[in-house]
Amino acid sequence: PADVLLTYLAALGLVERELADGDRIVVGELARRHFVAGSAFDLRPYYASLAERPAVGELAAVLRTDRPAAWASATAAGVEPDWSGRLGDAGFAGRITAAMDARAAVLGPALAATITDLPLAALLDGGGSSGSYAAALLADRPDARATVFERTPVADAARTLLADRGLADRIDVVTGD
Repeated sequence: PADVLLTYLAALGLVERELADGDRIVVGELARRHFVAGSAFDLRPYYASLAERPAVGELAAVLRTDRPAAWASATAAGVEPDWSGRLGDAGFAGRITAAMDARAAVLGPALAATITDLPLAALLDGGGSSGSYAAALLADRPDARATVFERTPVADAARTLLADRGLADRIDVVTGD
């Protein structure tokens, strides 16, 4: 199982296998960029939020037992499959918000770069989570403003994150569902 996992990680560019050096495994640049604390593009909170997904448990079982997984995924025991229904739990909402924020740190600038030619004065981000996509879109548009529409308690987390980032004066958060 470890060989299969390492081969997969090497194919993804997360590790480098130096076969000529006794199959030495080293962390790749992509992994350093996205899985190291303090990196601007740290995706660990996003992937941590996926831990309850049945496919993750099944992958872990394959790696632990060296037995193939079934074709169909089963629902993890005791885990509510409707994650949006769990957003009322502040702890869960915080983890999901951190996950979306981590993902947006990578995808937000790419989105902004893709639409630089579109004029933007005001933006409404419905279901905008942490406001990170709005922040990325406003980064090179100093006169633009945004509003994130999100339900509680995610809206509360967004307000805190935006204030911490000095963006509360440019990005409002409206609570609703």
